[in-house]
Amino acid sequence: MGVPLNLYASTNVNDCLNVLLTQGDLFMYKPLVPSAANAMDIANPYNLERVFHVCGANAATITKLMTTSGNQKIPDELYRSIQAHVKGSERVDDEVIFETIRSIWEHNKYPVSVYLHQSLSAVSLRFC
Repeated sequence: MGVPLNLYASTNVNDCLNVLLTQGDLFMYKPLVPSAANAMDIANPYNLERVFHVCGANAATITKLMTTSGNQKIPDELYRSIQAHVKGSERVDDEVIFETIRSIWEHNKYPVSVYLHQSLSAVSLRFC
C-alpha cells in the first residue's frame, strides 16, 4: 500500500506543468521564458510520461500526448487521476520569489536557494 503522500507542484513563469495540473491542458514545445529560477526553466516537464503511466494512461495515449506539438486537452479520465495524485500546483513569478527571499532573510536571517524559495513561495501563496 505504501506511504500516503500529498504532492504539490511549484513552477516558475514557465508554467506548462501548472497549466496541466490546474486546467488539464498540455502545451508541448511552448517557448521558454528566462527566469531567476533558471534550473526550472523547462518547456516540457521531465518525466511526464511516467506521471501519465502512473495515472493509468496506456502507451498509445502517452505517445500521442508526448509527440503532438501545441496545445491539447488531456483525456478527462487521465486528468481526474492526476488530480487524485497531485493535490495542488502554484505558478510563482520572479517578483514573488524575491519577496520570499527577502522575507525569510528578514525574519530568520537564513539564506536559501532561489529554487527552494520558489517552492516556499508557492506554499506561502496557497496556505498563508
